Amino acid sequence: MKELSVNLDEFKLKVEQQVTVRNLLIDLPIKYKCQAINAVFSIDSEEAKKLIKCPKLQPIQFSYRRSLLCITMLDFYDTPVGPFQELTFSMIIVYNSKFNFPFVSIPINLLTKNFGFIPLSVAQSTDIAIEHGNIITGYPHYSRLINLEFKKAGTFINIESYCGTNRIIEFQIEKPKKEQIKHESHKTYSLKDNKITEFILETYGIMGKTKGGSLKLGNQELAEFLTKLKISNKPIYTIYYRDTLKIISCPVVRESL
Repeated sequence: MKELSVNLDEFKLKVEQQVTVRNLLIDLPIKYKCQAINAVFSIDSEEAKKLIKCPKLQPIQFSYRRSLLCITMLDFYDTPVGPFQELTFSMIIVYNSKFNFPFVSIPINLLTKNFGFIPLSVAQSTDIAIEHGNIITGYPHYSRLINLEFKKAGTFINIESYCGTNRIIEFQIEKPKKEQIKHESHKTYSLKDNKITEFILETYGIMGKTKGGSLKLGNQELAEFLTKLKISNKPIYTIYYRDTLKIISCPVVRESL
């Protein structure tokens, strides 16, 4: 079977704003080319609620005592600030909703599509990646640099992440048996400067659902953060983005707190 290919440059965007990062003038919406893995795990709902000190943003109830956390591993090979790797922990949330019943009857792929995400920690491998993220999105960025590697071996992809010599996580997936060229769109939120700010995160390119193995946690503080959340050992849903364009929209302030 012939492997899918895609021309990511055919996805055109109109420049709406520009920001300066060091000596670089960066267009918004901002575009990144990458490969990535997104794996959704269940976490303890009570611990999840403690992390978001904003009643307008609530973790969804996947079951009566469990909420959902996405671990996203990204290898950015073409960006306005150069190549870098990223490890992000994001909670699936509802915004400004009076009701939050358990969504046990909704397929997990619809939950990830139709609800919002709030990044809890964004760890990256270069200083300028952290700097530009703080300027553009205001997501909570981890202050120390990390290393993250995608290692392909046969039908598997292994991911290892470290901060210095301390392991954060290890994870393995099977390469998808079926891939598609698709376009996805999600809402993400930031609480910078006491405001709820919304960004649209779009993904365009080659992607496929797959199986993820057991999550192995190290002894680094980001791993300890996951341990405190009582994260499940295996993911509920996993998708591999083999060659994709990630696009972050211009910020839209929804309300001041």
